[in-house]
Amino acid sequence: MDQPAVGPTSSNPDATKRLGWPRTLRARLALSHALVLLLALVLALILSGAVLVREGRRAQVEQMEGLAVPLMVEVAVLGHHPRLAPGIRDRIGAELLGRQAAELGVRLLLLDGDGQVLVDTAPGDELLAIGRRLDGYASTIARLEAAAVEGRTIAREVVPPGRDDADPFPGQQVVLAADPLPAPTVLAVVAPSERPGVIGRLAFGFGLILVASLGLA
Repeated sequence: MDQPAVGPTSSNPDATKRLGWPRTLRARLALSHALVLLLALVLALILSGAVLVREGRRAQVEQMEGLAVPLMVEVAVLGHHPRLAPGIRDRIGAELLGRQAAELGVRLLLLDGDGQVLVDTAPGDELLAIGRRLDGYASTIARLEAAAVEGRTIAREVVPPGRDDADPFPGQQVVLAADPLPAPTVLAVVAPSERPGVIGRLAFGFGLILVASLGLA
């Protein structure tokens, strides 16, 4: 009696192809190598990017601190000039700070000892009203003025970027400088936190390394 036909017991030979997984050992090793290398490159990119951002911001703050001293000297000399009437002196000071802010690419503010805005070089809607008091900076200004008087020199302090809506400079780098002369004046140097544009170049370089490694695999 004829036996019924028995179908094939082996798996479909095309199943591996449909899954897209390499069939040879060499190809599988190459793919595993590529995946490990890709993960390593992604991790290196993340770590390198974090270091570059941190170093870029540190360099920016150092540059702002360097600018604050000569600018504060100019403000102090002009502010205590005996031959200039107060109104003319204030107008010249505001114009001078405006030109320097434009050339340096920063925002400059002049504050009195109570933290009230005397001059603001910001354009448009960012401009703070003259006479507005920056209460969040009052304690920092008082501490800075005391240090300037005690040391008889220009004192500087970096203010951490604010994160709340009450801060007039949210997410920006701020450096304050104060002179030791009577009728204390405080200069604020403000600039957006820099984000280095080298992350894209790093990704491109790591991509080339990945392609070269795959070619050698």
